[in-house]
This record gives sequence, C-alpha cells and structure tokens, in this order.
Amino acid sequence: MLLEISHRTTYRYDVAPARSTQVLRLTPPTDASQNVLDWRIDADAALEPWRDGFGNLCHTLALENPPRRVDIVAHGRVSTTC
Repeated sequence: MLLEISHRTTYRYDVAPARSTQVLRLTPPTDASQNVLDWRIDADAALEPWRDGFGNLCHTLALENPPRRVDIVAHGRVSTTC
C-alpha cells in the first residue's frame, strides 16, 4: 500500500519568545514492513539531523527571535507491506 502523508505542526505565541528549540521526531523509519520513498520536513530554519539511542532520525530546529507563528510541515510517501 502506498501512503501519502502530510503533517503540520503550528506554534502560535501571544508574545514571540527570544528563542525556541524543538526536537522533531517526524521522520518514519524504513524497516521490514515499510519503505520511505521520499520524505521532507519544511521549517522556518535549517534543521540539524541526528539519530537517537534507538536509531530514529530526529532533527533539531533552533530559532533565535522566532516569529509569533512557527509552522513545521512533514510530508512524503511511504510504501507498506502490511
């Protein structure tokens, strides 16, 4: 089965913070039951990729003087065998 996935996270602040750091766990893994065909995360700044202790792909989003609204959109296609 081919899945097309789109996920949006929106942060709205009454008063914009001086800085914001987010750890994003928005990337599905490729494993025995699924294959990530393409995947993208769009955010208001560069993302720093890293792997957690379980091997999951994570990203850090760090913003200095972020706007009052921050949007993060993850989207892509995943093929499953289940």
